[in-house]
Amino acid sequence: MNKPIMSTFVFLSLLFLIENTIASDVILSVVEGNSITIPGGGIRIDKIHAVSWFKGEKAYQYQQGIVHSNNRQSGRFSIVNSYGDLMIQNVSRDDAGYYTVQVIESGEELSETNTYHLDVY
Repeated sequence: MNKPIMSTFVFLSLLFLIENTIASDVILSVVEGNSITIPGGGIRIDKIHAVSWFKGEKAYQYQQGIVHSNNRQSGRFSIVNSYGDLMIQNVSRDDAGYYTVQVIESGEELSETNTYHLDVY
């Protein structure tokens, strides 16, 4: 590969990585033992069908006034306020990682997805 083509390729690759990292993830930080509230979709839950939060296999879902969870430690996790924010109490280092929220406005139609990265210190 000649030098100008290689330089262009490297530049475009870096640009792609930077753009996708900045655009898709919000980084949040919390001190171990504290609580944190991660923003939901910004749409009032009385106007939507469901809000679902995911961290790996763990899921928390608000649907028709009821919170469902497949996480054994769900007592520390709750969906709070009228926007479906996820509150984590007594945060541990195991809680660090990526959290994704999905908002379904009506039926099964996905209307919004946001990803957050939680750092625990």
